[in-house]
Amino acid sequence: MGHNHSYTRGGNDCKTATKALMRTPYTRGRTVQTVYEAIISISEELRRQNDRLQLLLNLTSRITSSLDLREVPYARLQRVSAKFIHADW
Repeated sequence: MGHNHSYTRGGNDCKTATKALMRTPYTRGRTVQTVYEAIISISEELRRQNDRLQLLLNLTSRITSSLDLREVPYARLQRVSAKFIHADW
């Protein structure tokens, strides 16, 4: 994915991250522009993932708000709770 970002675009957070990253061994041999573009790309992907997760949370909230938990079998609630507790966050 080619991005046409220049170092002057984006937020101060990306510029600050770029400057900090340029002082690490990870960036050895890379240009500031290359590192900055990678940070912009990662930031955009994280923003998309956050948007999807927010949508899923809103949908889940709407569905569960209309449920009567007294109608859900207790064993099923236990299985769902166990999966949630043991999830790899």
